[in-house]
Amino acid sequence: MKWNSELYDAKHSFVAKYGEGIATLLNVQNSENILDLGCGTGDLTHKIAQQGAIITGVDASPEMIMQAQKKYPEIHFEVADASTLSTLNQYDAIFSNAVLHWTFNHLKIFKNCYSALKDNGRFIAEFGAYHNIKMVSDAIEQAIVNLGYTYRADYFPWNFRQDKDIKADLIHAGFKDVTVESFDRPTALEGEDGLVNWLVMFSDNLLKDYTYEQKHNVYQECSRLLQDELYEAGQWIVDYRRVRIFAYK
Repeated sequence: MKWNSELYDAKHSFVAKYGEGIATLLNVQNSENILDLGCGTGDLTHKIAQQGAIITGVDASPEMIMQAQKKYPEIHFEVADASTLSTLNQYDAIFSNAVLHWTFNHLKIFKNCYSALKDNGRFIAEFGAYHNIKMVSDAIEQAIVNLGYTYRADYFPWNFRQDKDIKADLIHAGFKDVTVESFDRPTALEGEDGLVNWLVMFSDNLLKDYTYEQKHNVYQECSRLLQDELYEAGQWIVDYRRVRIFAYK
């Protein structure tokens, strides 16, 4: 999936803003070596660096890394995929925000993170939980059907898993003292066109075979379907659910 890093920064700053909560739970110690896994455009990487960490930001998207390096030239960023991470015993902590629901081999990623951590290292992450954005994803499918287009379930880009399955994979990967907890987090989008901007940013893989006009039609039909349930007083509130993981090597 190709990311529009400028749209991400302009209209979806809430991703990093909400991530500040999980970032504070890192409890950074001065000069700790930390990896920000899936750093996006680097805002949380920068905040963690300000706490005294020696931090590296990695992301599979070259567009995101280019934007991050432009914004924070003093931080080391590189293009890297979590599923092929091969570092050994390097980091005191690995942090990840709003990334792992875009990946489909959690066990492999957890094993890579375990190998990359030093002994007693910690892995702290937050991402989309089971039934995250279910109303929105259901509305996208219904909009496609209503318009007479073809819905491709195999194009569904997200991996929203139950807590027990995530925990089982973390333990299988070798982690100890594992905590996995999910919670509702209704999320306000910016402006009256917030839902359309969200769909443009995040649903493109589902609509990648469509023309510009067809995509626009889906956005409008999806907005119509969700208007009564998710739009109030000039603002869209999306049905986000998040899961937080705390695991130690």
